[in-house]
Amino acid sequence: MPRRRRRRRCSAPPAPPRALEDNDLLADILLRLPPHPSTVARAAAVCRGWRRLVSDPGFLNRFRARHRKLPVLGVFMNSNGYPIFRSTLDPPDPILPKRLLPWRNEDGVWYLLGVRHGRVLIFNESRREYLVWDPATCDRRCVAAPPMFDGKKRFVCSGAVLCLAGEQGHAQHGECHSGPFQLVLIGVGEEERRAFACVYSSQTNEWGSFSSAAIRYMDTAFDASTLVGNSLYWLFDDIEGGILEFDLGTQNLNILEIPPDMDTGCSNYQIILPEDGVFGIAALRRFSFDIWERKVGHDGAASWVLLKSVKLEEITGLSRDERGHMIIHGYDEEDNVIFLRTNIGCFRVELESMKYKNLGKSGFITTCAYYPYRSLYRNKGFTLDYQMVWNDCTEAFEKQKLIVQDVLRSVDCKVSLTADTLTTNGTMGYMCITCHFISADWKVEKRIIKFFVLEAQYNAVEIFSTVHRCIQDWNIEQRLFGITIGNSVANDTMADMLKHNLVLKNAVPVEGKLLHNHCASHIINMFVSDGLNFVDSIVCKLRESVKYIRSSKARRKNFEKIVAQEGISAGWPSLDMPTRWSSTSCLIETALEFRRAFDALALQDANYTYAPSFEEWERIQVVCRLLDVCYEATMLISCASCRTSNLYFHGMWNIKLTLDREASGVDNNVREMIKEMKRKFNNYWEKSYISLVIPIIFDPRFKYMFVEFRFKQALGAEAGKSLLRVQKVLRDLYNEYSSQSNDCNVDLTKHGGDQDMSTADNGPFTDWCQYLSSNVEVLSELDRYLNERPIELSEDFDILNWWMVYTPVYPTLARIARDVLAVPASTVATESVFNTEGRVIGDFHNRLTPETVEALVCLRDWCQDSGYHPSRELATEFIDILF
Repeated sequence: MPRRRRRRRCSAPPAPPRALEDNDLLADILLRLPPHPSTVARAAAVCRGWRRLVSDPGFLNRFRARHRKLPVLGVFMNSNGYPIFRSTLDPPDPILPKRLLPWRNEDGVWYLLGVRHGRVLIFNESRREYLVWDPATCDRRCVAAPPMFDGKKRFVCSGAVLCLAGEQGHAQHGECHSGPFQLVLIGVGEEERRAFACVYSSQTNEWGSFSSAAIRYMDTAFDASTLVGNSLYWLFDDIEGGILEFDLGTQNLNILEIPPDMDTGCSNYQIILPEDGVFGIAALRRFSFDIWERKVGHDGAASWVLLKSVKLEEITGLSRDERGHMIIHGYDEEDNVIFLRTNIGCFRVELESMKYKNLGKSGFITTCAYYPYRSLYRNKGFTLDYQMVWNDCTEAFEKQKLIVQDVLRSVDCKVSLTADTLTTNGTMGYMCITCHFISADWKVEKRIIKFFVLEAQYNAVEIFSTVHRCIQDWNIEQRLFGITIGNSVANDTMADMLKHNLVLKNAVPVEGKLLHNHCASHIINMFVSDGLNFVDSIVCKLRESVKYIRSSKARRKNFEKIVAQEGISAGWPSLDMPTRWSSTSCLIETALEFRRAFDALALQDANYTYAPSFEEWERIQVVCRLLDVCYEATMLISCASCRTSNLYFHGMWNIKLTLDREASGVDNNVREMIKEMKRKFNNYWEKSYISLVIPIIFDPRFKYMFVEFRFKQALGAEAGKSLLRVQKVLRDLYNEYSSQSNDCNVDLTKHGGDQDMSTADNGPFTDWCQYLSSNVEVLSELDRYLNERPIELSEDFDILNWWMVYTPVYPTLARIARDVLAVPASTVATESVFNTEGRVIGDFHNRLTPETVEALVCLRDWCQDSGYHPSRELATEFIDILF
């Protein structure tokens, strides 16, 4: 046979490298990442190739050089003889305070004098030396105190550290870890009644000659310095002493006068930069916040101008009680931001826009100044080893899981679950199962007990199998009271399967009638989506209207004039975040307040073509009322600090009343929208009203009387059937719990006559006891509770505390209340309830194995709820980075 020729294979040309496999291109991409503390660590966690790239010193130098304006990582404060650090960044960027405390084990008292340009200036009183410290690189430089300040007759009151790197000097620097610096010390002399300034340069390693200026008062305290142009400014503790100015170029020290019209009885002050190269004063008064600007004319004469005066409630949105005695604690001169202390926490306020952010209370000291710290922080000690991370996190997860299991095992009540679905940008999702209960001291508690993958084509059987196995693994099958899940066909089928399984085992109360609870947040978001879709074109007009009046100073000024003519005093309209309907609701509400102004603008400005018509204004007003009631209901349902189920009925009932009220409108299109909303609401209500009503009966302010009143008020004669169903479930629930109790509701022998009278079978009062037992009706706990008049309404009423106090009076009802009040109405986390796109897991987490994700999610939840932290630092930092 002829030999078959082997077909020759043609070698294909090499494929071009993919973008992310090109190290040069990838480096250029990664250089554009934000300069947050977690950026490099998160990039290193993607894969080995990325880790090698971002660990290269050359890349890190380019990364630092690119980001000239560095982020504020947090603030330094003085505390009991040494400075401490408190991060102000959001997760996953907060820096552990212990990483920025290198002097804690050293002797002496350390006093913080200033923070600027990535360096910290600290004074050691016992050693009489100054420490210049770079937290990012841990570089330290000690400088001996100048001879002129002996600490007795002349002593230092304040100081500043500045960078001298680059041709442009300290004003426009990037990171200058290795560059030269200078120190400026400000002190006073008791005998001379003068202020003194002295400068140290790291280039010469010497202190320069000092300058001085006469001071009006012998003040020994100064606020933190503010850098304006090429001068440093300090305020005397006594504001009438004036302003201390030190010119870094001429090194002259001057005293400037304060605004003559400024109220010197203000609580405190801060030198600020209202404009580039110009300095001013922020004065925090009792009811307002004033900003003064110092202007210098062509003739050199200086004058003060009051730029703005803002009411305190407009700065932070807090009431007078929440604000308390507000104090300015610090100032960030690069972002023109102040730090305010209030009763409920520290606030960061942008002075130009007056936008604010609550930084919380924890870690902020209320009796000292805050020094903002900017830098490009990267923990050099953090090297990511996947096996070490996995071992560390697994060890911590397994250890804490045993503790959580012991907690749930020791709980002497039933528990409820929530099953929340989280999607990914890929084809799979996750389900998070959280266990909710009320502890023995009557506090609402929760723990995540399962976080598992949902494959692309998951079905009810698979979900049921995993959920049921989780319930058995955690040994809560016989103690399950309810489960709250999202609204989908698969979830409903799963809940029916779980109910059937548990009812056969007699494991749930009242044959599972209270087991399945539909997520109220999902229902509310459905209403909101319907409403916003209905007015989508009108909302777009409102967005364009806001953009129009903000597009130039002339248009803004013209609109301000119209607003003044119309007598409108509301806050300035701002754009919304389209993915958060609460933000869109604020946009609509604010726009409605400016309705007359927008209509007047349309008549005066031919270029403005976005004004809604009269019919559109009326439609969006209806939607605004619906959004308001949905917002209030959502806040009741999702508020983590007061999640007891007695509150849920009120929020959902208000939605029902609003839908009924708006259904009688004159606009046919609006009526059709409301009709569709009512159809969805009625479907939810029919399935859920029993679960909403039972908890409110256990609220001693309302009881069954309130339910009866509301149902008859809204449903009239049709209320009877629903009320009978409520009564039956309530009685069955009580009888079931009562039969399990060892306590007698009424023991006649304890309330009889003298104890020495015989009540034996053959005693003289046997016939009397038999008569009582057959003719006197003994009221049960439930009847006694319902027959008593509801207590007075009070806003600060604590229902859990009430039941804890009245447990001896109603022992069986207290057991029921403890189980009923712990049932959540929503599966959605508080921070995601207003998100119209649902909860999404980031792409980064898709690269981790499901077991790793579950360990990290659960461990993070357990750390937050119990105060537990892994023993190994690596696990702690890795969890912070991921989330």
